[in-house]
Amino acid sequence: MNIKTTLQKIKAFITEPIRHEPVFFCLIPLFMFFSHFLYELPEEYASFFHYRNLLIFLSNSVFMSWLLSILIYWTHSKLLKILAYSVMIFLMAVDLFLYFNFQTIMSPWILLLLKETNIQESSEFLEHYLFTDESIICYIIVRVAIVLTCILEKINRKRLSLSRWAQWTTCLILVGFWVIGAYIFSWTARLPLLSSQIELDEWDGQHGGYARHNTPTNLLFSTLFLHASSQEHEYAIQSCFSALNHQATCSEKDSLNVIFIIGESFNKYHCPLYGYPINTTPHLCQEKEKGNLHVFTDAIAPYNLTSYAVKNICSTNSIADHETWFTKPSFMMLFKQAGFYVSLWSNQRIDSDLSSHDYALNSYLYDTRLIPLLYNEYNTKSFTYDLRMVQRFQQYRAKHPRQSHPLNLYVFHLLGQHSNAINRFPHESQFLYFSTDSIKRPDLHESQRQTIADYDNATRYNDKVIKSIMDYFHNTSAILVYLSDHGEVVYDYRNYVGRSHETKKSKEALRYQFEIPCFVWYSNRYEASHPEIVSAIKAAVDKPMSSDDISHTLLNMASIHTPYYHNDRDVLSDQFVVKPRIVQGNTDYDKQIR
Repeated sequence: MNIKTTLQKIKAFITEPIRHEPVFFCLIPLFMFFSHFLYELPEEYASFFHYRNLLIFLSNSVFMSWLLSILIYWTHSKLLKILAYSVMIFLMAVDLFLYFNFQTIMSPWILLLLKETNIQESSEFLEHYLFTDESIICYIIVRVAIVLTCILEKINRKRLSLSRWAQWTTCLILVGFWVIGAYIFSWTARLPLLSSQIELDEWDGQHGGYARHNTPTNLLFSTLFLHASSQEHEYAIQSCFSALNHQATCSEKDSLNVIFIIGESFNKYHCPLYGYPINTTPHLCQEKEKGNLHVFTDAIAPYNLTSYAVKNICSTNSIADHETWFTKPSFMMLFKQAGFYVSLWSNQRIDSDLSSHDYALNSYLYDTRLIPLLYNEYNTKSFTYDLRMVQRFQQYRAKHPRQSHPLNLYVFHLLGQHSNAINRFPHESQFLYFSTDSIKRPDLHESQRQTIADYDNATRYNDKVIKSIMDYFHNTSAILVYLSDHGEVVYDYRNYVGRSHETKKSKEALRYQFEIPCFVWYSNRYEASHPEIVSAIKAAVDKPMSSDDISHTLLNMASIHTPYYHNDRDVLSDQFVVKPRIVQGNTDYDKQIR
């Protein structure tokens, strides 16, 4: 068989189903991808990579359409064709309805709302939204799609006749979509084999995120993710209720404020506390010079995914001891059980979003069964910028003075430097500290240096947010612990911004994505009344630690006694044991980083 014959067979293999079903092949990708195209369409100027990604998203829909065309070509089934059209148009209609009315599309959140909605709520919802202007636009688009399909299918009764030149041209145009689409579809094919939330999270963080951008794949992902996360959440809730059978007490004799701040996407190598040459954290550095702030030099996160990182932070489990987060209670519950007034202020409370990570975390933290066990108060809305949330917290405390409570736990979950960092600080002159001229990286072009400058500005703003919290508690007996959920790559060692999810982690990936900033600050009153803990903090700053064990250190700082406290996991304890630090479920950080 010569090369010419082989090429002709490849051409026939690719084009023959299309020649028999040209209308079907062209319309199905349109119906699968149209709502995602609208959702991903940028409001302002976007980079080349954004539009490149749109083509990659589309390629998967084109390949799936080609596979369906082959199936119809082989079976000659009109019923199968009608079924495919009906399903794709229906899924498009649902997405368009959600997009025009709520600026979202199908997600685990939407499925959860459908699952928990009763008949009366459904009736009221339809009464309110069925005939809005936005819904009418959706109906018009769907009707046009149906009519267009019927007309084109009626016209196309015969096989499409193409000249040899047209066949080769069509083949060459499609081969790029075919090759890329085949690779992306291979990720779609893996999806039904995944069962746990972490597997689905990693799939989405890798090239599965490209595969998800069409209606059938996104629906499958959302369904699997809802099922997997719901199972883990149920186990976690059972663990918390089981913990009620065990007593938690506090031996603290004085008033005490424990403040725990969970940051977001903080690359510690962009912080002068860890040697960064640009002063992105002047307030923190000042507190360190005063002796009230102590920096932990060797802290890591077990995951570079927010949902799993934060769940392991909040739970009293230890990954090194092969415990999963949902088998142990939250440290916040133990604080409340021990008599602390517990407040949660999260700027990542999102009720509706395409992001599976937001759903996975918020649906657990704000489960109606858990709230009475975990918190005395919590915020009900998020804010554009973290400082506004902190200011709202301070205003709330001033407007709602409660009876003086001696023991308090305040948990703040910030947006920090979450991507895109340019959106994490107000674009006012007082917050625009750094520009491209500040970034001495001649190996990068201007737009890349601007991205770094934006990240550093977000870090400087984050410094102000933390200082505002410190100032609020400065005159009380207070101890504050800060750590980030994970790190972030900002052109540090390669041409990349964000986090990656490759199976084998390089040393650089571990360093910039899993190493995290961690520090402890205390007020003068706390230092005077807790000299032993202060000494333990100073002695522990160079110990290797993992953020999933931080709950045990917090329990020690608050003098809480509970069976769920383990001194071998508490970095301040003399009984602390250095154990293997496992990241992403399968990589020994310390072995890999050497």
